[in-house]
Amino acid sequence: MAPGGAPARSFVAVVLAVVALSAIVAVAGTKKALSTVDVEEELDAARAAIRRAARQHRRGGGGDVGSSNWLRFYGGEADYDLLSRVYRNPAAFYRSYVEMERRFKVYVYEEGEPPILHEGPCKNIYTIEGRFIEQLELMSPSDAGGGVRTWDPTRAHAFFLPFSVSQMVKFVYRPPSQDRAPLRAIVADYVRVVAGRHPFWNRSAGADHFMLSCHDWGPYASRGQPELYTNAIRALCNANTSEGFRPGKDVSVPEINLYDGDMPRELLAQAPGLESRPLLAFFAGGRHGHVRDLLLRHWKGRDAATFPVYEYDLPAAGDYYSE
Repeated sequence: MAPGGAPARSFVAVVLAVVALSAIVAVAGTKKALSTVDVEEELDAARAAIRRAARQHRRGGGGDVGSSNWLRFYGGEADYDLLSRVYRNPAAFYRSYVEMERRFKVYVYEEGEPPILHEGPCKNIYTIEGRFIEQLELMSPSDAGGGVRTWDPTRAHAFFLPFSVSQMVKFVYRPPSQDRAPLRAIVADYVRVVAGRHPFWNRSAGADHFMLSCHDWGPYASRGQPELYTNAIRALCNANTSEGFRPGKDVSVPEINLYDGDMPRELLAQAPGLESRPLLAFFAGGRHGHVRDLLLRHWKGRDAATFPVYEYDLPAAGDYYSE
């Protein structure tokens, strides 16, 4: 979600805002052999615009800062005064987001069939995984002028691997065996197929490719292909460094439980301003895992007005989507 009172963005836009930065940084200068000149020129123009906005802000010239779009992005002047302190250079942050929405394109590999590929769960704690895949898959060529998906891989800045680890667990894993090797085998086989049919994986050793998983076994499944684990961008709800999450290239994705599969009005409405957002942080969950146990012992009941912490269930008067 964009800062302040900006309208709520789709799951795709929120995740891709970070994926875009990781992709461009990871493969800068490595794509000229197979990319069209136009793609390289677009990236150069985006970088130049970000640097220009940053310089203008440092010099006190304002740049985009004085525009109505800038202030609306941050939720108005009051919120901007607070939020601008969070960023090293808020003008650069704003311009990078604008350039991402204007230029960034993703190619979705079409190989494979449901239910393990091209679809995912949309009605449980792994909702983000299914919703992200669904929103990309439902885009059509007629949306290309204003959408993030491209059907021309030579125009793409990043490439999406549309497998669902949650679906693998549902259809391939056999409990209670704890044998997760089939998940790794599926991932390795899919990368082998797309790398054999297209030149893009081998061009960057997977650095401009990304996957998304909200299942706890997402990091494990990604180990099925060494270049995917080491080089590719992994958007994960299970963003634990102890399981191989790398903040320099991977993306931490929030986990949201859609009970009935529909987006609640609280998540579709315009984000409230800072004055009505008193919580510094929020947590509800169990004690499975060392970090969670420490969090609950240290923070539960300590400062409910700023950092409410609930063990498993919200209080009867609480609302999951509004907290």
